[in-house]
Amino acid sequence: MAQQALFLLILVILQFAHGLSKEGLYPYAGGGAETLQPDQNNQLTSTEIQLKTPINFYDKVYTSIFVNGNGVLSFIRSMQRFFNIAFPLDDPVIAPLYTHVDTRGSGTIYYSETDDPEILSRAGGMVRSAFKETENFQPTHVFLATWLDVGYYNEKSDKVNTYQVAISSNGTHSYVELLYPNGGIQWIQGESHPNGLPDAKAQAGFMSEGRMYTLKGSGTDQIQNIDKWSNINRPGQWIFQMGPIPEGQNIKTPNNIDNSHVQMDQTCMTGATTCHSKATCIDYEYGYCCSCKPGFFGNGKSCQPNDLPLRVIGKVSGRINGQELPSRDLQCYVQTKDGRTYTALSRIPESVGQDFQLLGTLGGVIGWLFAKPMGEIKNGYQLTGGLFNHTAELVFESSGSRISINSIYLGLDVFGQLKMEADIQGTLPRLPPDSRVDFGDYEEVYTSNRRGILRSHSSRKYQLTGNPTEYPFSVDQTITYQDCTHVKPMGDNTTKLKFSRGLTTYEAREGIIRFAMNTKMTPLEEEDPCIQGRETCGEHSSCVVDGDDFRCICNTGYQQLYEEDGSASCVDINECTAGYHLCSTEAQCINNEGGHTCQCRPGFTGDGRICERLGSCEDTRCGEYEECRLINDQPICSCVPGFVKSDQGCFPAEDPCNLANNCSPQGECTYDHQKQSHVCLCLPGFVGDGYNCYAEETPEPNCANGICWCPPDWELRDSTCVRSQRQNLGTSTSGPHRDLSAQPQPECYQDSCFCPWGYDYEGKDDICVPQPGYKHDTMGPTGAQLSCNVVNTCHPYAQCIFISSTEDYECQCNEGYEGDGIECVKADVSCMDVDICDPNASCRPDELIAKCVCNPGFEGDGTTCSAIDACSDHSDCSQNERCSYNPSKSRYECTCNPGFNMVNGQCVVADCSTNPSQCHVNAQCITTSGEGYKCVCMTGFHGDGINQCVEDHIGCNVVNNCGSNAVCGYNQTSGNYACMCLPGFYGDGFICRAQASCRQNPEYCSRDATCAPVTPTHFACVCNEGFHGDGLECKPKPKHAANFLLVNQGMANLRIPYFPTPVYPGSPINLANSQMAIAIDIDCPNGKAYSSDITGAKIISLTYNGSSVETFISNVSSPEGISIDWVSRNLFWTDSGKGTIEVASLETKKRKVLISEGLVNPRGIAVHPYRGKIFWSDWNRMTPKIEWSNEDGTQREVFLQGDMVKLPNSLAIDWTSDELCWADAGTFTISCTPIDNKRVNVIEKDLAYPFGLAISPDSYYWTDWKTHKIEAISKHTSERLKSLPIPPGGSGKLYGITSVPEQCPRLSNICQYDNGRCHKDQLCLPNGRGGRTCACADNTTGPCTESQS
Repeated sequence: MAQQALFLLILVILQFAHGLSKEGLYPYAGGGAETLQPDQNNQLTSTEIQLKTPINFYDKVYTSIFVNGNGVLSFIRSMQRFFNIAFPLDDPVIAPLYTHVDTRGSGTIYYSETDDPEILSRAGGMVRSAFKETENFQPTHVFLATWLDVGYYNEKSDKVNTYQVAISSNGTHSYVELLYPNGGIQWIQGESHPNGLPDAKAQAGFMSEGRMYTLKGSGTDQIQNIDKWSNINRPGQWIFQMGPIPEGQNIKTPNNIDNSHVQMDQTCMTGATTCHSKATCIDYEYGYCCSCKPGFFGNGKSCQPNDLPLRVIGKVSGRINGQELPSRDLQCYVQTKDGRTYTALSRIPESVGQDFQLLGTLGGVIGWLFAKPMGEIKNGYQLTGGLFNHTAELVFESSGSRISINSIYLGLDVFGQLKMEADIQGTLPRLPPDSRVDFGDYEEVYTSNRRGILRSHSSRKYQLTGNPTEYPFSVDQTITYQDCTHVKPMGDNTTKLKFSRGLTTYEAREGIIRFAMNTKMTPLEEEDPCIQGRETCGEHSSCVVDGDDFRCICNTGYQQLYEEDGSASCVDINECTAGYHLCSTEAQCINNEGGHTCQCRPGFTGDGRICERLGSCEDTRCGEYEECRLINDQPICSCVPGFVKSDQGCFPAEDPCNLANNCSPQGECTYDHQKQSHVCLCLPGFVGDGYNCYAEETPEPNCANGICWCPPDWELRDSTCVRSQRQNLGTSTSGPHRDLSAQPQPECYQDSCFCPWGYDYEGKDDICVPQPGYKHDTMGPTGAQLSCNVVNTCHPYAQCIFISSTEDYECQCNEGYEGDGIECVKADVSCMDVDICDPNASCRPDELIAKCVCNPGFEGDGTTCSAIDACSDHSDCSQNERCSYNPSKSRYECTCNPGFNMVNGQCVVADCSTNPSQCHVNAQCITTSGEGYKCVCMTGFHGDGINQCVEDHIGCNVVNNCGSNAVCGYNQTSGNYACMCLPGFYGDGFICRAQASCRQNPEYCSRDATCAPVTPTHFACVCNEGFHGDGLECKPKPKHAANFLLVNQGMANLRIPYFPTPVYPGSPINLANSQMAIAIDIDCPNGKAYSSDITGAKIISLTYNGSSVETFISNVSSPEGISIDWVSRNLFWTDSGKGTIEVASLETKKRKVLISEGLVNPRGIAVHPYRGKIFWSDWNRMTPKIEWSNEDGTQREVFLQGDMVKLPNSLAIDWTSDELCWADAGTFTISCTPIDNKRVNVIEKDLAYPFGLAISPDSYYWTDWKTHKIEAISKHTSERLKSLPIPPGGSGKLYGITSVPEQCPRLSNICQYDNGRCHKDQLCLPNGRGGRTCACADNTTGPCTESQS
């Protein structure tokens, strides 16, 4: 047994060392295997095979497959003929190696569908080892197709290919293995057809209906190395999931492969396959380079035979002289033997055809590419291999015309043709009709100042045939390419390109432009002027030869700036603000010295220039009792807490993990004191719910200007990000005399740490220790500021200037502006010219320049004014007044005590005689004996006269106005006669509908709904989990953005992520200068927020991104608190101006005053849908308290009062613990209490001035009026977290705050379905006892009778 195991181990080692052998292929000849047969012309005939197990390919299921001779499997039809085209093909295909196969000289093609147990076991094992979450995958059949020793067209057998396809399917999922034995790919092209294109190089990949995935090297010379490459670290073996693949996604690659032991391509031993087949690999000290073999020329990655002709093809487009130039074909024939090129562009519009002759640079760059090299000098193809970018700017001095050409050369295509694209923008001089341009013989000098960059400046001239006048113009060119940095440059830095025998023509009738020329590349014969010129050129510039002299031109990313003394320097171009950047619209542009970087925004991935949306929970549909979470940027469905995953889905966890032993292999069972139960937690390095854990993905370092850094909580070690182990300063054991003054933190790169100037690094404690004799003022968290030439922090009206006296860069404001360069304002701006005054200031033209002066009651510099408190305590106020805070004015002022109104500047006893507007519109103020004045409803109405006057109900026993299927009966609750629907019907008594029961007819419900009991006697259609609707029609619930906070700050509604980053710090989603946003809460299932505006006296609704903002309700006074019952679809608010608690339906906007007595200053409010309760705080300095009642306003009681409740502001429910929490500005605490036992637990104390409160699954967040920040504390560790920065946009204090979680709390109540069977004009309000009240709205129209159940 041991010998057998050793033998297998040796086989595995040999396989990894030498690749896959032919014997390592799946058995292909036995077990009923068949072969493709030739037809009467001896050509292979394609065969269709009916499958026993269907194959899933992309999003389609196929029951048959075609085997074709040319290295391709197709699904819709046979592909017997070889189509000499580049991918993609028209049909869905699997192409292990699409080539011109010809078996007349050699080869056999086998195919079979097998259920052999050994093959099934091997194939299933490969899938399970390569892909996560496939532990239960077991194929029922494997389809095999093998091309064995096949030759190539035309009957050639000197080189043969062998490869195999194995498709494993179980009926629902399909995986494919592509197997290439070592040395199995010996040819990649058939013989060329006479008078036609050569055969396309071999191509490998998958495609279907617009989607395509190709293997490494497909269509290139490197495809012959496919037997040495792999995506599972086994040379010659590839595996993919081919179906099902959702729409918009592509073939899936393995996600369970350990690449830690894989060597990077640093030597020829591991990297030689990246060289061209006609190149040799050369090792250097720090890497390797490729060099073309004798008889070939190129850069080693691409090599061409010497002296063989070559073709260049491409597309040219742009805008010339104001006219759009549609995409036009460019074709060039190159005689590489003598450096002669013939370039032609077709279908050039006649309006610019004559002028287009001046763009000889289009052909000139191809001349540089294939110039005949003299001596050791290299031409363009030897430097670039046909992969480079070229920019040219032509300036015509006589006409002032300027035009730019931006070209991209893309390397060879599958036919060996060099591909390019060019964009032309600008103006050209107008040329006379039938004129011909003659450039004569000329030279261009190319200078390399940096690796991979060539610069050229030339002063040129042209003549028109028959006209002796010479027209001057200049050409500036830049060529950038990827150089092999391991080999030292050979030869001179400056070379000369000579053009001769040039010919330029325009054929107007055909619209064809032709450029022909001979070119050769030579060394610079005379002394290079740039040898001395480089010492003259300043920083960020390069020297280029200009005739017999030199010129200094700015490097890419810089522009010339002229000073008053006539001197010039090269300064950085801010491509981000200038609009020159190439970043995607889904990326952030980051300017840096001499260039810019692009970083994809959160939710997107890519290189910044191309950003693709990451998978999101919005696009993922999870099963019942599952929730979607983003893990390593991928949406993963996992069971909700309290449920465990099985093969059939998620089911309730009956036993804790210490009994069930059901934690993930990467998790552990631990006791949670808060839940008082054992729970599963993922081990360090893994993330998930404990029952399903996934490896935490290590982030890649971000690098700019040679400096690399990692995200928060990660450190850079050996060029990789590792979890930070650094301890907080202050935990040192150095002794009691440790200096505790503010000190900078060390910056660590790789394994070295350093400190700012004036500090030494102490490795023992990992701190910066001040050196004596230095000024130790810290400047931020690191103690050092990067110079503005490294990170441009200057104001838009400032420049980063080098100061010779300090030998450093600093920001200086532009002329006409003043400031420190970081902030610049226009100097001596008159507010009469520009409105720069604060809304609470006025412009006073009292001085030489008009200034802004704050209005009475406000203080500041005039551009910013804040209210001056009118009082500091009650003693500052007059009789019957008190000192209280006015949120609309953001200051303390004297207001009338409860029971008093302001009349003529004095507080008098409050009654309607002094304030008639306090009466309801259907009431009047009358005198009552002994009670003074009182609001009394008019005749025909009844109510309290202030908040409600409802039209008197005239019983149906009088007017006989009941509808059909209804009777008139006496209502014990309302004490009058009312219409009531007959049994079997429901409605308001005026309109009664039959109670169609899904219990008798289940088809009554939507297919995405269930017939469920909603009362002991009534069944209703209820949409299933993940759907919403009325049960008759159910739609999938949309997934909304999550994991952020919504915060109100005066005129701004802000959105701030739980963990802000420099890339996504948060932003305003709604800015309105006229609003004063205070309270905010969310309608979680529908992805909406509701915010109160006390200045506009309204409550608004807005989407999470602010794309839609609408007025929800107006005619409110001062709504300081908002809370939403998303189950009953009601919004509750406190109104401190009216002294009320009110409610409105989110669907109908019907509203009702619930409580209007005994309230002094109601502020925070929270609703508990499941309990049917509302809680509110009364900010009464005399008797502060938290009260509660049922949602219908009944059973009002004091919930909490005493030493723990002093100035209660916001309230919030912690859904994980079922606790009521509040922020108290009197006790300076955040406190919580279980709703059932009211035992107060102080979460955090010694706060500055807490106001708003929000609770996420992991943290408590609150706004603080004194720190002007969002503070936070962890729920799990009870540690204070770093304050969240506030994005710009708002002003003043921070008010309400709410959390937007990934998953809405799973709650229900009696009003959840069909408005609780209440009438549409009624509000369904849970009564806290399992029943509900169908409450008549104050703004209802028509008769209404309240009812309870």
